[in-house]
Amino acid sequence: MTVYLEGVHFDLLYATPREVAFKCVAATLSDLASHGAKPRYVNVQASLRQEANEHLIMEIETGVAEAAKFFKVKAEFSLGSMSPSNHLLQVLATGQAKSKGALAPQAGDVIAVTGPLGAAAAALQCLRQLGRGSLVENEKLANAYLKPACRIHEAHFLADKKLASAVDLQDGLAAELNALLAQHDLGALLHEKSIPVSPLAAEGARILGMTSERWGLYGAEDFELLFICSPRNWTAIEKGLKKHNCRPVPIGQVKPASAGVKIETTSGQITGLPARLWHPLVRRRRA
Repeated sequence: MTVYLEGVHFDLLYATPREVAFKCVAATLSDLASHGAKPRYVNVQASLRQEANEHLIMEIETGVAEAAKFFKVKAEFSLGSMSPSNHLLQVLATGQAKSKGALAPQAGDVIAVTGPLGAAAAALQCLRQLGRGSLVENEKLANAYLKPACRIHEAHFLADKKLASAVDLQDGLAAELNALLAQHDLGALLHEKSIPVSPLAAEGARILGMTSERWGLYGAEDFELLFICSPRNWTAIEKGLKKHNCRPVPIGQVKPASAGVKIETTSGQITGLPARLWHPLVRRRRA
């Protein structure tokens, strides 16, 4: 079960109740799928402030139903006890896994992602700094953060066929890669020029008057997959993911732990890649 708290995981200043519900369901299903299970069912219980009106409740319920339809799962929605300070959503997802045990990565394996990164971070930055109005005419960028598509079917394919070890990029590429490698006592070398930065991130950077490259490494909540696979499995992975309209991108190689976690920058310099852990327990309100 995952808990989402207003003012911490979401903010109704720039997201509608329907969008909040959709994203909470999507994030929970994505996490379940990245662990190798095919999502089947989701239960959402809302604990709302006393002043919550019927319209707010209906919007949340609609968002849950919309996400359930989009991700093809059964869903239930209910109201829990009143919350004294902030709205709170508790989301429980269940699924089925055919395969037992994850495929352990090893030195020499390929590190890859399922798609372009940074769009969600760009959208969140626009929403926080400029408000929802800044993205009224750029729905695709707004939805990169508010209504992520996630890679549920792709994650299930990789796990079910035992082709790769994968995680969803909720906490950003650098943090998730460091955490995954630490579990297996391994290092890595990434190639910055190979990391696909979303054109939507570039659009967000243009709106904000900044650059988008760092979002590819440290932007969170893209819900693409980071996966590690044997080179001999790459062709099968490309072929299988293509059926889901997904084109994976290799971005580096696994190294022995003694090599550390490094990145070759666009200038050719090899330097350490710190995790710079992004965590969902940060306030999202605008400064």
